[in-house]
Amino acid sequence: MRTGRVFFCFFVCYIFCALAVPMGRANIVDSLVLNSAGAGLLYADLQFVSEKEASRYRGLMSLSITDLFAEADTMNRRGEWENALIYYAVIINNYEINPVQQGDLAQRLYAESLCRSGDIYYRRGMYPNAMEYYLKGMRVCDAGNIKDIQANLYKNIGNIYCSYNDFAMGSTYYDDAVRLALEIQDTTLLSRLYYNQAGAYCLGGNIGKAQEAYDKMVAVSDTGSPMDQYSLLMVKGIYPKSVIRLWVDCPLMSCSMLLA
Repeated sequence: MRTGRVFFCFFVCYIFCALAVPMGRANIVDSLVLNSAGAGLLYADLQFVSEKEASRYRGLMSLSITDLFAEADTMNRRGEWENALIYYAVIINNYEINPVQQGDLAQRLYAESLCRSGDIYYRRGMYPNAMEYYLKGMRVCDAGNIKDIQANLYKNIGNIYCSYNDFAMGSTYYDDAVRLALEIQDTTLLSRLYYNQAGAYCLGGNIGKAQEAYDKMVAVSDTGSPMDQYSLLMVKGIYPKSVIRLWVDCPLMSCSMLLA
């Protein structure tokens, strides 16, 4: 009962702080998400929450973890990132309060919530925050042997390194992601990884590896997939002569264009 009360108070106070101070909303959300373990310290703010809002939040807290995650993903897809972060943080905090009694599904949604939160921070250009979530998600995936999420986390960490122009480290993480994607036979992820590898290797000066990655991308790409069609057209457009000229002919092209 006490654990549930702490969880509820965290959620109510978190929502209030995110909505009550619009000018500082992003900073408050970022701070509370990253420090969600301190939920028990937020009781004092409950006096500012109306009974109507409190009733609404109690209703939300009655949702299953699956429903909470579905709501978070819906908000994420709509671009309602701050609200999505709140829901993901609730899932993260709930699991961390008592991980021993959580099952495999809860552990998986915990890992997914860490990954999706990191993705939001990545899209906002907040790479240190994104990396924190990705690394935490990696530890969860290692412990739970969750290979599909782990493969995406390797890719995402590689993207961050490439965003800082560290193409050697980015390529290393892409290699680890490819290894897992091959193991779980995820051809969609493989196509994206080979696409990223082609750019990272080329920008890192390893033209042979870039050509090899491009050839692999062509081999596994699903020509009916819009994402794969875009990747192929993107590379072909950048390389009017051959893939070897990628970013060599276009030195001012942003690194972000290689990240899928």
